[in-house]
Amino acid sequence: MNKSKVMGCLALLSFVILAALWVYSNHSPSGNKNTYVREYVIGAQGIKGSVDITQWGNDPAYHVGADRKGYAVFKDPEQAFARMKIDYAAGIEAIRKEFELRPLSMENYQQYGTYGWQLTETEDADTLAQSQLVTAFMDIFENSYVD
Repeated sequence: MNKSKVMGCLALLSFVILAALWVYSNHSPSGNKNTYVREYVIGAQGIKGSVDITQWGNDPAYHVGADRKGYAVFKDPEQAFARMKIDYAAGIEAIRKEFELRPLSMENYQQYGTYGWQLTETEDADTLAQSQLVTAFMDIFENSYVD
């Protein structure tokens, strides 16, 4: 009887520890799994890909770094996402309308990245450029959340 209580307590303790680890790893304050850890310099040792980080200009919201695996990530992805929604509003709206999407959010940003370069219903050059930049943005943005 005493042995079974000890085993039950150990099992419960193990479950609590595993649950706490899961919560900590999947629900960090920023929500990021792949955070910025170093500068992103094309060709540098450990850097993956050749992302043109200059296309975002000098706005601090768009500063790009590298994650622990060397992939490009925004240094502050939440700030970058909020800024992108303002700067590329026309492109985002064109994507939403043409592909009948819900408004851009953290739950559907991948769809906007997929469809951004596929616009066919607008001939406005600025809107087309913005929609293509939305796709480029999402390629970097998703690196912060996909392991």
